[in-house]
Amino acid sequence: MSYQYNPYAAPQAPPPPTVGSAMPPGTPQPWTVSEVVSLGWQRFKQSWAILVFSYLLVFVILQGVSRLTVIAVGSTTDYRSALYWTGLGASTVTGQVVNAYLQPGLLRIWLAVARGESPSFGVLFSGYDCFLPMLALTFLMGLASGIGLLLLLVPGILAFLGFYLAPYYLVDARLGPIDAMKASWEATRGQKGDVFLLVLAGAGLGVLGALMCVIGMFAAVPIWAVASAAAYTRMSGNGVATLFAGGAPPGPPQGYYPPLPGAYGPPPGYGPPPGYGPPPG
Repeated sequence: MSYQYNPYAAPQAPPPPTVGSAMPPGTPQPWTVSEVVSLGWQRFKQSWAILVFSYLLVFVILQGVSRLTVIAVGSTTDYRSALYWTGLGASTVTGQVVNAYLQPGLLRIWLAVARGESPSFGVLFSGYDCFLPMLALTFLMGLASGIGLLLLLVPGILAFLGFYLAPYYLVDARLGPIDAMKASWEATRGQKGDVFLLVLAGAGLGVLGALMCVIGMFAAVPIWAVASAAAYTRMSGNGVATLFAGGAPPGPPQGYYPPLPGAYGPPPGYGPPPGYGPPPG
């Protein structure tokens, strides 16, 4: 039901403000590398514990699985031995399988932190619902990048940049592996240069972390990860992450609504006749 606007009616309470983006959900929004890295740093200062310890635990688990696999195979350190390559291949495969289970939880933590939320540590182990799709996506992305690198270096780099957001689409938008790759390719159309700069920024943070006795890596990687998650929200338009309170973009103070024309005060032309009023003095 619709009503015509009545300028003489009493002011009505405005609708509650929408938390999040000023644009409809799914509408891509602009972003810059410096902006999302700054957001990653600010969010890291607020949620450093969950970011550091979740990444540290995944790192320890993957290193442990790799080491145990090498021991089980009985691999040697002689790279000329077939047993060395067998152990390397087995540890790589088992590492990818375990990572496919843990990565969705990490992505969910990074996305939640980027959006200003406070995820629990248990989210790290919530990847069972995306395990097989993530495993398939990891294989497909590796295959695409590998074929590109075999053809020429540039196609391989373009494939990596074009599918950079695919894991986020798979976990956050709940798309299948193929659809996630398609969505990522479409979202990065015309923005692969910016994604490349974001990757370079991550490499720079990694170098700084390594220079800080390697311990800094456990801060550098989460900062870059949150920045990448924020870039995904901007390019996809899904739950856009901003530096503003409640995720709201800049605008009038909360609770402020500019007056509607004619809704406050008398209508134009209404008032006492000219000359009417108290006598001078």
